Amino acid sequence: MSALRSGFVATRKAIRAVGCVWALRLLVAWILASPLSRALTSQGATSHPRGDAILFEPGGLELLDAIRGSLPVLASQLRGSLIIGGVLAWLTLIPVGGLLCALAEPRRTGPAEWTRRGIELLPRLSVLFGARLFFQGLIAVIAALGIGALGRRLDLVWDERRADLAQLGLALLSVCIVLGLGVIEDLARVEVAGGARVLAALRAALRSLRQHALVMLALATFLLVAGLCLALGGGALLGAIDVGRTGAARVTAATLVHQAVIFGLIALRSVWLGALMHLRTWAKTAPPSAPGAEDLPIHREVAASGAIPADVESHDPTPQPGH
Repeated sequence: MSALRSGFVATRKAIRAVGCVWALRLLVAWILASPLSRALTSQGATSHPRGDAILFEPGGLELLDAIRGSLPVLASQLRGSLIIGGVLAWLTLIPVGGLLCALAEPRRTGPAEWTRRGIELLPRLSVLFGARLFFQGLIAVIAALGIGALGRRLDLVWDERRADLAQLGLALLSVCIVLGLGVIEDLARVEVAGGARVLAALRAALRSLRQHALVMLALATFLLVAGLCLALGGGALLGAIDVGRTGAARVTAATLVHQAVIFGLIALRSVWLGALMHLRTWAKTAPPSAPGAEDLPIHREVAASGAIPADVESHDPTPQPGH
């Protein structure tokens, strides 16, 4: 598809911006995970002759024992991590805005321009981000309550199999709605990167979703399968590396594989955003389906005096033979 091809081309052009997003997310993950990691290994795992490799042994008994022993410290660290994580999650909208601008710009730009544009778009992206989280949480709560109430009622009139299938169908519908809200946010982000305000971006996003729903479904399915294959391939490589055995080289190789998978997933998301930008540009440049005003006949008797251009005035409207 042309949209998918355009997404790959835009991502290749903006690969440095993709790298910046990956690096910033790695930094955020390190800031959040370091206190939890220290709390988890504070119960003697690092003093073991094999170090924290014992936490990865089959069965996970040592890992469970370490978690149980460090629960008081983990609870304290987790509260701080939630606050810091919320702030950092909000600030990660800046590199997202920079990536959108890097994908949209026809010329190559640099980190300074991406940061400036990301900060400029931060208020509008924050509104979209907060609205999406609010409605997704609301739908999740309603779905959970509805599925529970539906299950109790259906158990009285249907057999267990039919009742479970009905609850599963409602759960899948809720998941589709939640994912649809994410798609709408991405479409609105693309419009915001093009200069639209929040409400105008939402209206344009809903209009684009109606017009290109099937194309977006095909794109999302392809990229989802690609991301799943990438994650499964990375998992297979990690299994082959076997970090449960000692050796710094194994840990280094596992880290590289893990980060390569994350980089690939960010690149696939960039392809998705680039494809959405292509659909937006195509919709704005496509010829109208209905005849334009220039195709309509002008009657000299009806048109006001002076309203007909000279070239149209001199045109002979009489149909030629054979037409």
